[in-house]
Amino acid sequence: MNFGKYAIAGELKHTFEMEPDWWWKIKPITSGIELEMSIFLNHNRIVSTREGRKEQPPTNMEIAFREVALSFGGTNIPADGNQPVQDGGTAFITPDQSVEEIEKALRAMPRDMFMEIWKAVGEAYPYWGPADPNVM
Repeated sequence: MNFGKYAIAGELKHTFEMEPDWWWKIKPITSGIELEMSIFLNHNRIVSTREGRKEQPPTNMEIAFREVALSFGGTNIPADGNQPVQDGGTAFITPDQSVEEIEKALRAMPRDMFMEIWKAVGEAYPYWGPADPNVM
């Protein structure tokens, strides 16, 4: 589709600092993806405490996981750690998985690796990512 001067830039390919052979694709954020994020942020989560039930917004990490999952465009991180994807191995996560499945897979990542991706999302799309990328 041609949106003229409103055209969305293509995917961004992030190369990992400590594993330069591995990459993570960040797909462009469309208005539809923004809508999904907006719905997530306002999903009326109810939490039970000693004081009773109350509405609570998503935590920073829940927001980070959703932003990374919604912007996921692909990766070559191998599933088994042995055979590289380019040599016929399988990626540990694929773009055809649901947002919930992607978030579940992200939970297995080391924190520093996940935060590197979230920071890259913020660099690609300034409305997302950590508020202060220097404090992680």
